[in-house]
Amino acid sequence: MKQTFSVTLFATLFVLGLTPGAQAGGCSDATYVGDYVFGGDGTTTAEGVTVPFAFLGRLTADGKGNFSGSGSSSLNGQIIHRTFDATYTVNSDCTGYYQGIDSTGAPFQGDIVFTGPSGRKYLGLRTLAGQTIYFTGEKD
Repeated sequence: MKQTFSVTLFATLFVLGLTPGAQAGGCSDATYVGDYVFGGDGTTTAEGVTVPFAFLGRLTADGKGNFSGSGSSSLNGQIIHRTFDATYTVNSDCTGYYQGIDSTGAPFQGDIVFTGPSGRKYLGLRTLAGQTIYFTGEKD
């Protein structure tokens, strides 16, 4: 009887989101903290022509609205190595926005969506005009 009560109590608390492992609350800037790997591809406009674009890299987010990192990209087959710094905001619904400038002087910005408050994985879309670029990132 005691074991049945414990299982029933745990199941009830789990459904109500009251267990220690349940996701209480939502996301915030603190969701995006630690080391991440990322990559994506799509198209961008270079000198008025739509060309393929792909990238990958690593970044470190501080949980306070800033990240920095390095990576490589391929712009129509031309390889570019860069570093970057950016600011970000993560909303309580786990959506967010970032913007920054890389070491070549190129601006970048986009929208991100975390898959949950753990901050383990996110999906993203670059939002500069002329770009159709989808990417993902995951904690390293």
